Amino acid sequence: MKNARFTGKRKSYPTRLPTTLNAEFIADFQSVIDTCTAEAATLFKDLAFKFKYLQQSWASKYTEVSRETARTRRNAAIEKWLHAETRNEKTNRRLLLEETTFRGGVTSQKLKSFARLVIRQTIGDTPPNDLFGEFTNGASTRVKRGPDAIARKFVGEAHVTEEAADEFISNVIFKSEAWHAAANRGDFSLVTQHGSMMFTVPKNSEIDRVACKEPEINMFLQRGVGLYLRTALKKRRIDLQDQTPNQRLALEGSVTKKLATLDLSSASDLISTQLVYDLLPLDWFLLLDKIRVKRVLIKKDWHELNMFSSMGNGFTFELESLIFYALTCAINRAYGVRGRVSVYGDDIITPNGSAAIFPSIFAWFGFKVNSKKSFWTGNFRESCGKHYMNGTDVSPFFIRGPLLHLHDLMHQLNLLRDWATRNGEDFWTPELYCFWVKWSKRVPRHLHGGKDVQDKSCLSTVCRPRKRLQAEKRVIDAPVKGTYLQWLATRDKVPNKVLRYACGDDAPTLVKRVVAFDWAENAISNESLITSEPELELAQFRAVKNRTWDRSLPANLCWFQELCCEAGS
Repeated sequence: MKNARFTGKRKSYPTRLPTTLNAEFIADFQSVIDTCTAEAATLFKDLAFKFKYLQQSWASKYTEVSRETARTRRNAAIEKWLHAETRNEKTNRRLLLEETTFRGGVTSQKLKSFARLVIRQTIGDTPPNDLFGEFTNGASTRVKRGPDAIARKFVGEAHVTEEAADEFISNVIFKSEAWHAAANRGDFSLVTQHGSMMFTVPKNSEIDRVACKEPEINMFLQRGVGLYLRTALKKRRIDLQDQTPNQRLALEGSVTKKLATLDLSSASDLISTQLVYDLLPLDWFLLLDKIRVKRVLIKKDWHELNMFSSMGNGFTFELESLIFYALTCAINRAYGVRGRVSVYGDDIITPNGSAAIFPSIFAWFGFKVNSKKSFWTGNFRESCGKHYMNGTDVSPFFIRGPLLHLHDLMHQLNLLRDWATRNGEDFWTPELYCFWVKWSKRVPRHLHGGKDVQDKSCLSTVCRPRKRLQAEKRVIDAPVKGTYLQWLATRDKVPNKVLRYACGDDAPTLVKRVVAFDWAENAISNESLITSEPELELAQFRAVKNRTWDRSLPANLCWFQELCCEAGS
């Protein structure tokens, strides 16, 4: 929302704030929080803790990006990543050659055996034959990140590693009419790549975060595995699309002290290749090993990975969740501890009885338990962005960067209001409320109103907003055929939907395949058919339902309608 305007008359409105405002706001906020924290220390304990915690946390994620510090931050991130790779190399060697015994006589071999059993029961011994991925808007080695990235990945010379090319050709192109048609008509081809490309993004003012741009076909295949792992984990009550179970369990743990919350440092960068080989069924490991990227370009040098997958891989998050869930279950089973287990990436919930042994066991498997963000004693628990002290939500809010635009200021004031009034509580002190009133006067009156504190388009107050800020939109020149393939080819769901109307459920498979293939091939070759998904779907449905020749439809829709009638008769 860098460029914004008021809705209503659609009149452009400057939202840039004065350059001195950010420093003034931060200094004022720091002074108010210090005063409130000192006063709260003499009042109720929970009130004092909430202010003290906010005082310690609000600036921890502040990032002020500048060209002067860019190289320093990038180098620090790469150095940290290479240090993780050194650790992975040692872990690979240790897991291959050594075994150890932990406290209570529990062996590493026993833990691996239990973890393998959990994983096999969760995902099965062999991958299904119908794994089918999808593209995302993320950057690849060929395509920049953007709203039209998916469409651009469907056409042109797509990048793929040599190991993944055969997998894509045999299990995607030859099984998908739309992909096959695009390849035959020359709209799509494969170009092999040696590996991925490292890049960094700002994390805070001292260090960047490392990620890798991978070949898009590898990412497509990886995404198929990731989606399957998500579905499989749901059967274990692990929902990777919902953080609230972990948050509720953190709340429960802060009250009952029966649950611990654990957090790992650099978790996704510390999944070693040998660990994946040891824990996953062989057929699963061979598939994942084939579609992952094994080399990364760092500046001008190629680096052979000791980690199994990097940030940027389409299944890294799901794989780490599966491994951490399996190891957590294995530890609890080995030590005879019963209770609720939940994971969301590297955020782990485990029964309190086994928590103290986790740091040493996880260290042997190559991971690092973050002692600053892991809690199993006292009344404090934290998981998935929610922080609880003895049942009270004390989650802080953060100023993540300079306040440069009007929506930045409104967003911070909304977060402050949410923090002070969360769950019907009232933490407005006179100083805090005066701070909010003072800075809310910097926001035009017609943007006051609304109840959603996450809404950056207006200032949250009790009244209804008269106007809102709206981001200016620009037209994206996306490839037409790629846009249509994006709609058509993903999972090949649309042809099946159309065939139900065209041929009926009892039509021979051969008839369905011929109709679907010819329809996809003809549609791809005729750009006049390209339109929005709802309009196209509606036109197809009407054409097939009416079974009449409609001259107002595009030529190839009339052709498709006629073909469907013949197939259905």
